[in-house]
Amino acid sequence: MVLSGDGDMIYLSDNVGKHLGLGQLELLGHSVFDFVHPCDHEELQDVLSPRQGFSKKRTEPTERCFALRMKSTLTARGRTVNLKSATWKVLHCAGHLRTYGAGPGAGPGPEEAEPPLRCLVLICEAIPHPAHVEAPLGSSALLTRHSMDMKFTYCDDRMVEVAGYTPAELLGCSVYEYVHALDSDTVSRSVHTLLSKGQAVTGQYRFLAKSGGYLWTQTQATVISNSKNAQPEGIVCVHFVLSCVEETGVVLSLEQTERQGEGRRLPPPAPPGPLPTGALDDPDAGDTIINLSFGRTNWSHGVTCLMGGPGRGRAQAGLPLPGG
Repeated sequence: MVLSGDGDMIYLSDNVGKHLGLGQLELLGHSVFDFVHPCDHEELQDVLSPRQGFSKKRTEPTERCFALRMKSTLTARGRTVNLKSATWKVLHCAGHLRTYGAGPGAGPGPEEAEPPLRCLVLICEAIPHPAHVEAPLGSSALLTRHSMDMKFTYCDDRMVEVAGYTPAELLGCSVYEYVHALDSDTVSRSVHTLLSKGQAVTGQYRFLAKSGGYLWTQTQATVISNSKNAQPEGIVCVHFVLSCVEETGVVLSLEQTERQGEGRRLPPPAPPGPLPTGALDDPDAGDTIINLSFGRTNWSHGVTCLMGGPGRGRAQAGLPLPGG
């Protein structure tokens, strides 16, 4: 899809009808804003506007990636309905804002030259609903379910083959705990889009592996609503694994540290050895241990020298023994 700077649709591929149920002739020349959800108008207007670079020397960034809700006359069963009965379909759009130089004007003066042409060139992909995903998934795809706060409630058994986690280890944990810290902002923005529009596709991010390191992953997420009251019940994610584990063994999070420490036990403490000798090998007179059992009446057994029997310390010091 190609949009002018004002949002007019100046080109559409012929397969647009397969995704939206609307043909090329029905859309070409019309403003895209007439077919976009009202809550997405402000975002689309921002996408169509040029952005300033970080400095005057740098060129303005042209890359665009966003989610857009457009009218669709296709039903879940593939039938076509009237435009007034159309529903909203989320499209993942990625492309560039192109600016072409001014063309020659009709008059001789430079002030009559045509202004530069600015257009947005996009590749739009409809995000499939999980109910329409063909099973079984490929070897590089995993399915998970989450609560609305992104905690795991179900995990594909093949997660242990891909990242090393068993489903029991992930249940109840937040997905943010397993995202590389440098990618957390990107994932958070995708989750914000998911909760506001119902579907989202993340960029490529790093999912942390149990044994250390990470896997490059991309996720399609959909909010599942209750069929009776239309209240959101949970989130279903289809994860596409794009790489093997990279930087294996490198610990990037506290969770990985705890996982690597599982199964490790501290060695048993060494048995107590004999008391160090030398300090009391030649005790001075009076180096005694006094028994604190005050209830005992036999005082001759209450005073014991470390180097001998009862009363030896007092005998060496020339002191009378108790009761003597």
